[in-house]
Amino acid sequence: MLCACDLLNEGWDSPITEVLFMARPTMSKVIYTQQLGRGMRTHKGKEFLMVFDFVDNANMFNCPYSLHRLLNITEYVPGGMVLGTKSDIKWDKNMFKKGEKPSVLVDFPISVMDYEIIDIFNWQDKANSMYSEMELVRHVTEYESYKDHGTYKQRFVGYRFRHLLKVEFDSDNERLGKILYALGNCELKPEFRISYTVKDPEAAKNELLGKAVKDAKEKAVVITAAAGVILKDIQSIDYSWGEIEFEVSPMNRLMKACAPVPSACEDACYDLDIEPDDIEVADTVTVVWEIA
Repeated sequence: MLCACDLLNEGWDSPITEVLFMARPTMSKVIYTQQLGRGMRTHKGKEFLMVFDFVDNANMFNCPYSLHRLLNITEYVPGGMVLGTKSDIKWDKNMFKKGEKPSVLVDFPISVMDYEIIDIFNWQDKANSMYSEMELVRHVTEYESYKDHGTYKQRFVGYRFRHLLKVEFDSDNERLGKILYALGNCELKPEFRISYTVKDPEAAKNELLGKAVKDAKEKAVVITAAAGVILKDIQSIDYSWGEIEFEVSPMNRLMKACAPVPSACEDACYDLDIEPDDIEVADTVTVVWEIA
């Protein structure tokens, strides 16, 4: 048994590992995935990986990651199969429906009476777009500041509703000019933000990873040559698994629509000439080679 905290999250391998105790709750998807990866390596005679998650999902502001939340699996059965072939998953579920112990593959000391489908992992995602009572009050009430005998105070002036709308289209200054003109000449007082992204984020991330591995190999060749050793086969490759934000904003803040400009033309628009800046991103890849 090996116990570690924040020491073996990445770049360390023990393929024979068959049991993980995730006793260090984390709200970071990247850290959880890296820790999970310590037991995901294949090994001769290794048929499964058992994961014990120690998490507390009772508080909406304390939502540490678990295997179920990571894979968006809502049904929890103690000792049940989480990942496997379609036939294995089907067999596992059928055993559960019959009231029999599903995990014959793993000697798990739980009686049939303990099995119950519970959804405690992903309720935060389902309620993500909902407001709590306190949040609703904070979002719709409007206050103004005033000075009373040298002391600044706030007073309630009314209610305001906010609606968020995201419009996506290929980079087109003429179309953007029409949208901004419409915003500037409507009866409301909209706030908006302009941002640019890449058309295919997944392809961009794959290209970034490819360049990272190529760079790692070039540096490894230089280091091994200088050390007088031979670079042999790759033992493992690991990367951050983090979400990369491919986004850049000309003005990184909310802007308010300017004063209306009357026009008799239905296709009236602002004349814009905006060129997005380069998007600078980085990713980390850990490559382990055998040397001789």
